[in-house]
Amino acid sequence: MFRNRSLLQYDSDGPSIGLITGVVILCLLVFGAVSVLFHRYVFRKRIREYMKTTLEFEEFEELMLHSQRERHEKLDEVVAGRDIIHGVTKLSKENVKSLAVIGIFGNSISGTSRLIALECAEWLEFETVQRPFDKLPEELKDKTIYFFYGWFGYWNDDLCSLEQVTKTLDFLAGVFSSEKPNNIKVIICMRSDLYDKYSTDLQKYEKLFENRLELTQRKRDEYGIHVDEKIKDRCKESDCGCKAITVDMLSKGKDTFIGIPLKINILTHFHELTSHYVNDRDILKVMKNHITALKEHDVYRWIKYICLKGQLSHSVFDVDLAKDIGIGEEHFDEENVYFKKYFTKNKLEKEETYVFWHPFIYICAFHSLYETEAFFVIAHCNVDAILQLLRPKDTVTSYIEISADEHHVSAFYERLKTINLHKKYDNHPLVRKAHQIGAEQIKK
Repeated sequence: MFRNRSLLQYDSDGPSIGLITGVVILCLLVFGAVSVLFHRYVFRKRIREYMKTTLEFEEFEELMLHSQRERHEKLDEVVAGRDIIHGVTKLSKENVKSLAVIGIFGNSISGTSRLIALECAEWLEFETVQRPFDKLPEELKDKTIYFFYGWFGYWNDDLCSLEQVTKTLDFLAGVFSSEKPNNIKVIICMRSDLYDKYSTDLQKYEKLFENRLELTQRKRDEYGIHVDEKIKDRCKESDCGCKAITVDMLSKGKDTFIGIPLKINILTHFHELTSHYVNDRDILKVMKNHITALKEHDVYRWIKYICLKGQLSHSVFDVDLAKDIGIGEEHFDEENVYFKKYFTKNKLEKEETYVFWHPFIYICAFHSLYETEAFFVIAHCNVDAILQLLRPKDTVTSYIEISADEHHVSAFYERLKTINLHKKYDNHPLVRKAHQIGAEQIKK
């Protein structure tokens, strides 16, 4: 019988209701966890079974879409789930060792490649390694998917990288032609214009490129969904310029060199620029002018520093350059909302570094700096960026390249000589132009 006891207690000779409830809840939690693990085990087992069989694509697509929903919150780019499914479908086959992901600049080729590597590695129970193409590891590890990026230049074609490209491709071809069996897979992520330009040189490596995933422009209604969800629906101002943004506008401006996915991401990141873009459909010009207008803002100094150095590294911090710009390492704040808007932590390197969140944002910053401080850029900017983005005035330039006058060409050549790189880049148009200028001056 009960006597001066809590309503949650039985008599002294019986167990308490609280204890029984706790045991029941614990059992339910354990059962739930086991069920989730079992479901995941069965799911992975079905994926691995697919890799050894010939299930219809639609059946595998259903499995992968389940995974895509789980990983959806990690997608910070306009990436097509179906492209990832196609890529995983190809790369996961036992006899497929390499996958080439080809697409126009700004068409999410890096984001798509990265997600293919992550998804495929998860289901195969492999590891993933992401590296610039010119930073090969001493040896490739078994049961690993390697994602190589930045072919022919991280920002643009540097015109002198073919030797390094062939060196890397020779190494990879040697790994896969070896009689020693291995479980190594490779993703080659490359811009379509560079792939086409160097197609003759790449023919030798046909085996590495035989499994291709070509990222073409998608249907307009697919992009329309992203425009609505990422740009328009998030804005509560009825008279905002974003309401005028259309897929047709994004596809027919002066910036057709840049893929629509990147333009959507930029206008999402920098919503305040939507009105400017409506008035002038040139995403590079809009971003360049935006960065130039930041000149009195603290973040501009970091934009300048990271553009000149190519990245922000605490272990190799250029104190002298930072002093010229007006910043110190103690001013660095990665949690600053403005800092996050332009930069991201580079997770591909062992060392903690910070870079612009997309190479195109770097290109816009370079254009802004060169327009306002050309000689400072020539004197202090990392050589790779200058070689990739500057061209002599008398040569044809692409949308992202800049024409350099003779004074700037000559100044850059003198800098190359002081750091003993002029011979290495002897065939680059900037160096050839410098030789021409020098010869003409001698004649005079």
